[in-house]
Amino acid sequence: MAIVYKSLEKIISEQDWYIENRAYRPQLVAYTFSKFVYEVEKLNLKIDYKSIWDRQGILQSMKNELARLSKYSFDVIYGPREISNISTYCKSKTCWDRLKEVKVTLDDTVIKECLISNEDRTIDMTRAKKEQRSTNNMTYAIEAFKKGEAYWQNLIDKATIQRALNLHDIELLEAAKKSCRTGKIVSDKQAQVIEKIVEQLKKVGIE
Repeated sequence: MAIVYKSLEKIISEQDWYIENRAYRPQLVAYTFSKFVYEVEKLNLKIDYKSIWDRQGILQSMKNELARLSKYSFDVIYGPREISNISTYCKSKTCWDRLKEVKVTLDDTVIKECLISNEDRTIDMTRAKKEQRSTNNMTYAIEAFKKGEAYWQNLIDKATIQRALNLHDIELLEAAKKSCRTGKIVSDKQAQVIEKIVEQLKKVGIE
């Protein structure tokens, strides 16, 4: 979303009608983006933010569409209004309602290249969560390696004396200790469980 906003700032700054006025760019950016989202959702679609993030920019087709919509925003903001002060007018519901009423048909290229269905959006979010969990586990596996054998042996000794863990948990801590010696970090699945074991031990004063 931030990438789209930054792109919109540049797009609006390059429009002839803006160059002649050079005012209210934040409002124009906000209204243009909101109008785009509004029209996208009317089609029961979503902006493909993942693709925008992956390429760290927006496609030319979206730039063209945002440029077109920004002129509609400009016309509404500077058009007939009951409130003379534009900044105040932009904060009113009337201003937004008038922009919503502007008839717009999104370009087919934008729909094809830049938008996704709600179902695809859900799939992307689920995949992203899984990837994030995997990254978190990998990070902890590396941290487990960095702690060193002495750290893990200390936990094992204390947990064994206080009978705070079962045999399987002790074996996982042994695996963490071994990784410090061999340089082969534990698996994502092991790291996830080991992290929970360490948190469990902290709750009973073992660390």
